[in-house]
Formats: sequence, structure tokens, C-alpha cells
Amino acid sequence: MKHLTSLLLLVGCWQYAGAQMLSAAPQKAKAADTLSSVFVSHSVTASISFGFIDEYRNQFDVPVGFQKNNISGFVPVYGRLEYALSSHMGLAASMVYDEFYANYYQLYTGNGKEFKRARTDMTTIYSGGLSLNYHFGHIIPVKKLDVFLTAGVLLNNIHHSARPQGDSTIAFVDREVTPVLRVGARYYISNKSSFMLDAGLDKHSVFSLGYSVRFLKH
Repeated sequence: MKHLTSLLLLVGCWQYAGAQMLSAAPQKAKAADTLSSVFVSHSVTASISFGFIDEYRNQFDVPVGFQKNNISGFVPVYGRLEYALSSHMGLAASMVYDEFYANYYQLYTGNGKEFKRARTDMTTIYSGGLSLNYHFGHIIPVKKLDVFLTAGVLLNNIHHSARPQGDSTIAFVDREVTPVLRVGARYYISNKSSFMLDAGLDKHSVFSLGYSVRFLKH
């Protein structure tokens, strides 16, 4: 939970950074970029969301000599900060915190009997990446609906506390780069606040639900 709290604090810092970025942003703005626009050039949007159907959890497996048990833990938490390069294109920085407990049994044989020892691999994943978001407001002219396509990469740092390997368990850190390709939408309930969802590929979730705050130039 302390990691989740840290991520929530980080999103708050991003919101503050968003306001600072706006104060330093160029003063040029198109006449069409009004408070009612679904995606506004030079605005900054901070989001937090929660992911569901985690591919990392679903891919957990054990070698011969072990037996899978249940998986428990928290859903992935996303923090995103997007800067609108234009009225259609945004550059986003993302962070993901993903933690779960992969429970399993280590099998032993003695005196002609099979014994089980309960073990747990605490898996913690810290991810960060960049993406480009293309917004379809000019194609889907629904006043409060912002539909977008996301393409980018994530660097995932995967910490295992007791991953089964061979006939033993080891603690180690693995790293991998994964592509991100998702489609999403925000529905604005005010000029600055919206609910969001997105779905697609990034290994952390098939879809996520969350909330966004938009910082606009005055």
C-alpha cells in the first residue's frame, strides 16, 4: 500500500507540474481552442486509472516439481501526464505500479509420500514509458467525448521475491520493453474533469478505468 500511496502522491505532483507547464507554454492558440473544445492545444491532462485482466498474472507458471495455487494482490495503477502538442496530437508520459502474490506449492517426496510446501513469489513491477496519442475530435464531433489512439513503449522492471526455477526458488529483477497500443476515450463532466477508459495491449491490463483533470490556458 505504501507504493500505491506514493503513486497517488506522484500523480498529484504531475497535476502541479501540469499547471507549471501551462504557465511556460507558448502563448499561441487557435481561435477554435476554447474551453468547450474536447482536446485543446497546449493543455495538460493528468490521469489516474486502474487496470483489469493483467497479462503478467495470467502468464505466471511453474516448472516441474511445483504446483500452481491462487494469485492475489492489487490491480495495476496507472499515472499519466499528457501535453497537447496540437489540437489532435499529444505526448504522454506514463507510470504503472503492478503488484501481486503468485502462490504455489513446492513438491517434495520422502518415505514414499509426496509433501507440499506453500511458497509465494511477490511480484512487483515498476513501469515507465512514453507514447503519442492521436485524438479524433474532428472526426467524432461529440461535444464532451474525446476518443484517442495511443502508441508507445513501456520499460518494465519486474522484481521477484521467490520465483521457482529448477528445483529451487530465487529472487531476481528482470527487465523488458513492451509495446503499447491502446484505444481510449474521455467523457468530460466539466471543462476540466472527465472519466476515462482505455483498452488494448501493454501487458499490465486489457482495459483500465479512471479519472482525468485537464489544465487549460486562460
